[in-house]
Amino acid sequence: MRLHAAGHSAGAIFHANFLPVAFNAGIPDVEQLHFLAPAIRVDAFKTHLMRLIGDRVKQLALFTMVKEQELDDHCANVYRKSLLYLIRFSFEKDRNAELLGLEESLRRDRDVAALFGLGGAPSAEAGVIFSPSVGSDGEHASRSTTHGGFDDDAPTMNSVALRILGLKTRSDLKLAYPETSRALLGDPWTAPEVEELRRSFAAAFGSPAATA
Repeated sequence: MRLHAAGHSAGAIFHANFLPVAFNAGIPDVEQLHFLAPAIRVDAFKTHLMRLIGDRVKQLALFTMVKEQELDDHCANVYRKSLLYLIRFSFEKDRNAELLGLEESLRRDRDVAALFGLGGAPSAEAGVIFSPSVGSDGEHASRSTTHGGFDDDAPTMNSVALRILGLKTRSDLKLAYPETSRALLGDPWTAPEVEELRRSFAAAFGSPAATA
């Protein structure tokens, strides 16, 4: 039996707390851990998980947007950056808290940059796939342009499957993740509750928040 784990956004926080406890309870090593736009703080990652990468967690793959795309994302047009920036500037007790899913945070911490091969030397233990990638097929593909889109992005989800199965291209998969339109799934930012939130912000502040 081989174990793999994956977490999107706050799922990284879950695994940072779950995996150490699970290992202490006797589960086997995890072959691969996949983070999609992780919302965990860098200091929490270093405290709870980093020491396990390359040991009890054999490999870690992190899928996240490049900085420019994070800044071009929005939260219901109320906040004009990605959800990770909203968390960083508004929901964390420490302003400018470093988050693992932000490119600038990944590169700023020397230890984390080295772990992910961003410090000038390649890493066999962890790697980053920045979205949107040039290609849309293979284990290094990710085309999500929103924080919430990674788990609906076919290149990302197929990349995770390819890594788990040890395959190279989408054609190698017996069942690939479908190229599903976000329009068919529905945009979560257009839900009635979010529209009401948008109107409340507009009434309170005059216009949607545009800065951190």
